[in-house]
Formats: sequence, C-alpha cells, structure tokens
Amino acid sequence: MDQFDSFETDDKSVIDPQLKKILHFYAHQWEKYRISTQKETNANDVYELFPITINIWRKVLFQPLHEQITQACLQLINSERNKQVIPTHLIGAVIQSYVALNSASSTFKVLKNSFGTQFLAGTQKFYRLEAINFLIDHSVTEYLKKVVARFDEEEQRVRSYLHPSLLQPLIENLENILIRDRLDLIYDEAKILIRDERYHDLALLFKLISRIPDAANGLKEIVRNHISEIGVNSIKNISKTTIIDPKVYIDTIVDVHHKYFKVVLDVFNNDPKFLVSFHQRTLRKRLLGQLSISEDHEKMLISKLKDTCGYEYTVELERMYQDFCISQTITDEYRNDCERKESILKESLREKCSVGFSVMVLSSNIWLLSDSTNLLLPIELKTTFDQFNEFYTNRHPNRKLTWIHQQSKGELEISFHPKKYLLQVSLYQMTILLLFNQNSNYWTVEKLYDATLINSDILKQTLCNLSKNKILICENITNKQVEDLDETNIEMNYSIKLADQFYNKKFKLNLNIPRKSNEQKSIQDVHTQIDVDREMNVQATIIRIMKTRQTLKYSLLIQEVLSQNVSYFKPEIPIIEKCITLLIEKDYLARSSNEKDVLHYLA
Repeated sequence: MDQFDSFETDDKSVIDPQLKKILHFYAHQWEKYRISTQKETNANDVYELFPITINIWRKVLFQPLHEQITQACLQLINSERNKQVIPTHLIGAVIQSYVALNSASSTFKVLKNSFGTQFLAGTQKFYRLEAINFLIDHSVTEYLKKVVARFDEEEQRVRSYLHPSLLQPLIENLENILIRDRLDLIYDEAKILIRDERYHDLALLFKLISRIPDAANGLKEIVRNHISEIGVNSIKNISKTTIIDPKVYIDTIVDVHHKYFKVVLDVFNNDPKFLVSFHQRTLRKRLLGQLSISEDHEKMLISKLKDTCGYEYTVELERMYQDFCISQTITDEYRNDCERKESILKESLREKCSVGFSVMVLSSNIWLLSDSTNLLLPIELKTTFDQFNEFYTNRHPNRKLTWIHQQSKGELEISFHPKKYLLQVSLYQMTILLLFNQNSNYWTVEKLYDATLINSDILKQTLCNLSKNKILICENITNKQVEDLDETNIEMNYSIKLADQFYNKKFKLNLNIPRKSNEQKSIQDVHTQIDVDREMNVQATIIRIMKTRQTLKYSLLIQEVLSQNVSYFKPEIPIIEKCITLLIEKDYLARSSNEKDVLHYLA
C-alpha cells in the first residue's frame, strides 16, 4: 500500500465525499505517471516520453477534473486552517502536476490560473470572516498575536506542500485583510498600549504594521503626541520651581527623554531617528516661538543629551541651536547697517528704516519647515524685507533666501482709538490690519484676498480670529454668531471693517495664538479619542458578557463590566449605562417585557 492509499483512514477533515474520491484518484494517478515517466527517460535507448505524455495527461485527466481537484484542495486547506489534520501529500501531488503542465515559456501560468487565483480568493474570504468573528470576543492585542501566528502558518504551508510562486501574493493578501483593513482599530489600540505602558505588545503592533508601507508613520505620530503630552504636563507641574531652580527644568526634560528613549529603542527596533525627530520638533517649537527659558538652558539640555546618546545623535540639534545664535548676530549686523545708512539718508527717507526688525536665517535641510505660502506684503513691511534681502545677498551672493511667512510674527500699535493698544500678531494678521491704513472704511473678503494673495482658507481663518478678538467687525455676522464663528461661515462677498469702538482692559494683547490653540486641540483630541476607545471597549465587553450569559440583570451586567476591565481602566457607571442604552438602540440587547431590570442578548 503506497502513501495515497492511506487517504480514507487518515483524513478527518471536512470535504465533500465525491471530491475526496476524485482527489485521491488524481493524486494516485499522478504519482504512478511520474514514476513511470522517470523510468522510461532513464533508459538510454528510449526517446524521452515526458513532453509527449504530459499532453496526454493534460487532455485525459487535467482538463476534465482540475476544477473539482482544486476545489477539493481548497476545502482541505481550510480544514487545516481550522486545526484539522489533512493529507497534505495529496495537495502537494496536485501542485506538482499543475507546475509540470506549464510550458517552458510560461511562468507557472497553469498553476496560477487553475489554483492560485482561487486559492487567494478563498484565503481572503476565510480570513476576513475570521477577523470579524475573532474581534467580537477578543481584544485587539489578542487579535494581533493571532495574526502573527497566521502569517507563520501560511508561510509554512507554502514551503511545505504548495509552491514558492504563491508566497508573495499570499502574504500581500494577508497584509491587506488582516492589517491594512484594520489600521484604524490597530491605531486605537496603540493609544491604549502606550498609555498603559504595555510596551511589549506595542512592539508586536509596530512589527506587524511595518509590513504596510507608511503605516508605521501613524504609530510614530501617536507615540510622539503621547510623549509631547507627558513632556508638557511634566513642565507644567514644575513651572513654579524652575523660576527658583532652572536646573529642575533640564532634569525634568532629561528624565522624560531617558524613559522614552528606552521605549523607542525597544518598540521601534533601535530607531534613533524617531527620537531625533521628536527633539527636533520640540526644540524648533521653542526657538521659533521664543519659548526657551534661556539660551544657557538649551545648551545644557543639548549637552546632556549628547552625553547620553552621543555626538551623532545630537548633531542636528546643535546645528539648529547654532542657526539660532548666528541669526541673532545677523540681526545685530543688519541693524548696525541700517543705523549707518540712516545717518547719511535725508530726513524724509529715514522713516523707511524705522520698522523694528529681527530675523532668523535657518538651514532648510535641518529645520524641515513647510514651504512658504503666497503673500503680498504691505508697503510698510516690503521696504524692510527688501532691504534685508539686499543686505544678506551682498554678504552671501551664493545663497537664496526663502521667506517662511507662516512662521513670522510682530507687534502692531493701534492708533485709531483714543486708547492705544499693542497687538502681538502673525504676519498674516499684520498684513490685513495694515491694509486699513490705505482704506479705513470697508474691505470685502475678496478684495482682501486680491490685495494680499493669502490662501483663501488661511485668510478666512485669520479674519475669524480677528473678529473673535473684536478687532474687526463683519456686518454680515451678528455679535451672537461671532462667538461660534469659524472660517466656513465667512463668504468672499462679506464686508469687513475696523472695530472703532474696540475696548480692552489690557494694553498689550496677544492675538497670535493659533499655534497654542492647535496644540491644546491636539492634546484634547488625544483625550477624546481615548474616551471613545474606552466606550468601544465597554461595548465590546457588554456584548461578550451577554453573548455568554444570554440573559442577565442590569445591575449584575454593570458589575461584570467593571470586573472585566479592572486591569485596563475603571469605567464610570454612567458610561456603562450609556453603552447599554446604545446597544439596546442597535438591537444587540433588549429589556425583558416582564422584568425591566433584566436584559436579553439578541444578536
């Protein structure tokens, strides 16, 4: 008895009996055919029969039976995926026959058309359904561990009895079904893992999504936001102490760095670029926003990071700080040049150099700032900008300056009101307000656009900010509407004018706050997303409990939810009640008609 005769006794898998007989017959005949042709071709005086007989095999056995044979193989493979023992040698024989049927000029065309396409479609159907069902009763982290196991199983299956040409399309298929289609869910889980410091699971998550091009960038952004939030909160907690002892500020930042440096090394496979990017972003924000406690503190921080990580790690941070220091020197030199010119200018021309001005000249390959946006400068500013361009070009003829208007800011004095005010504004805000020196009456939004060339979305955002701060008035919008105003409410034909009745107790007002607002919104979004994730977790827990119990009292269900989530977080009872109500509305649960405090599982 050869290995194919053991089919009936060894196979415990789920397969159609008729298909089972056909598969056994086909595989058995293929083995006999393969052995017989080998014997014939080994004889020196006999013409090689294989090229001739394979065409007979194609017509007599393959063409009438291959669809049924392939279907039988796919049923067996699904049985093996469901942990059943199958006669893999039968499938291996079929694959060998399909490969042998390919001509020398075709690259496994028969295998692809007669098996590969159906195999990939069946794989997609199997794992899409498995993913949905598995996630009903298991956490996302458990799902990820299952995915890792499935990848290993499928790769082993191809190497064991299928064919190497199937491996790459199979893996791509699995990556799309099991990872790409679940990226939103996986990102949500990443936020929970980093919050709960479950770094081993986070490393597994990173390893998996790294299979998908650019998907790891989303995870890195989540980790950056978390570290940034921790850093901001840590600085806030010691803000009063730093005034007395600035060293506490440095030590606090270094402590945060030490903690998350190890995390990044463990999670992101010793990827130092991640932390370089994080520190570049935070240093860039402090230097551009003039948020540093002092220059000495920045030097101390970079020095400590260099001691910890080495010169190669901090070289870009040092170059950023060097740009900052050189810019101060350039500004001083420019001012001296202006003063020298003023001394020889006629009295009528001196006013052109009177605008207070400082500049930061930054290396584009280090600071990685976004491209400059369009802006037509008002005459009050254009002269100063042109003078600095001439000054810098004369000293560095081979360099090109690109103005980053969105990073520029300044101070503007209001003199159209009896009480004077000093406004801290962005360059966009300043440009718009200075236009009212030309026309103190009305400007339409469209005319402001024509006069400044500011991107229409940015223009509307800027007008929205100035309106909310009551510097400008839009007569198309009521005072009540201003409180909830956003850029989508502003039309191009709206009329804008100065608020001649403007009043504020303060003399100096900071209107340039979108950067701070965006940061706060980002942190708030993180907290909001965590709340949403927790609610989804509570809903999943409720479904899991009710699916098992089928019927349960309301109060006992709440206790069960609290008990099962104790290792992750403690959900508030109102949140649990909200989730129960939501699941009732979605027809997952129903209240008993006789006992209102008893719930039934419906789905």
